[in-house]
Amino acid sequence: MERMELKLKYKFEEQMNELRLNLPEFAFQKIDQHLIFQEMFHGKELKPFFRPRIYQIETTSRCNLACPFCPRTTDLLKNNVRDLNATMSLKNFTMVLDKMPWVKSLELFHFGEPFMHKDFENYVQACTERGIYTVVASNLLPATPEKIDKVFDAGLNFLVMDVDSLDPEKYASMRVNGRLRILQDRVKYILAHPKRPYTVAQTIKIDGVDEYTEDEFKRWTGGLMPDEIRYKFLDSFRGEVAVEKEILGPEDICREPFYGFTIHVNGNVVVCDRDWAGENIMGNIFELTVSEIWYGEKYRKFRKQMLSNEKPDMCKKCPEGKLFNARSQPHIQVNMMKGLEQKM
Repeated sequence: MERMELKLKYKFEEQMNELRLNLPEFAFQKIDQHLIFQEMFHGKELKPFFRPRIYQIETTSRCNLACPFCPRTTDLLKNNVRDLNATMSLKNFTMVLDKMPWVKSLELFHFGEPFMHKDFENYVQACTERGIYTVVASNLLPATPEKIDKVFDAGLNFLVMDVDSLDPEKYASMRVNGRLRILQDRVKYILAHPKRPYTVAQTIKIDGVDEYTEDEFKRWTGGLMPDEIRYKFLDSFRGEVAVEKEILGPEDICREPFYGFTIHVNGNVVVCDRDWAGENIMGNIFELTVSEIWYGEKYRKFRKQMLSNEKPDMCKKCPEGKLFNARSQPHIQVNMMKGLEQKM
């Protein structure tokens, strides 16, 4: 018994060290270690959180790019899945916030580019007024200085800038329809901004290597630096993109369906942000109460299957369900994570 307790303690401490490496320090300091312990060692006993969180809310489904590794390009556009030119009205957006007053943090995007929304600052402002911590990941190309000023004035808390390469040709191959010179201007404007939020420059390790060093980035910006530079692994998007990671095995449990959900621009609730096409719609947040969706028959069946050895079809090829991402913590958003491949 004592040996088992020591083994659990060592494993827990090891995981906490990984989390410290994988989170901004301000987020790590707020970790509820009891929840982390439950998440690690009591997976089969998972129950849905009493108050679900929102992982991502899609304020617009529009995007200015056609990145070859993104399901928007490979699936949604190719197969005409979902309306990719829609915007969630501010009325519907605030209705969702008012239905879930316990929400502490939000990612204000899904498979659209948030700065494509002409009034995006109003959505940030609605969150700020309710004390909600806001997170945005953006390719920045539609983010004119005027838009940036308005969004920062509205109180944006955390910004992830997609800076995937400093080489114009490489960047253009990754961010199709994008121009590196425009991105460079946007990044310099943001980094010099007196009201900038916590800012991360993020590069996807598309070839498995870091695209640039901190010194190279600093020269590119003329000496300006973000709060962090991150080198993130390429998301597998449920196995749609080839990766060298194991799939979700029979004994593995993805915790996403127990902690919260993602909301598409039309109000459809899906179990996680990898369900870009709406394969598993649990209900519509504009039409139903949170309880009707969260404790509904569709969710109960989905969770029961996740706890079994026969996983839902959508999840079988998804290795991201094995990542220990601390989503049990209401203040942590997925883009606060640095993208380390954490293994249990």
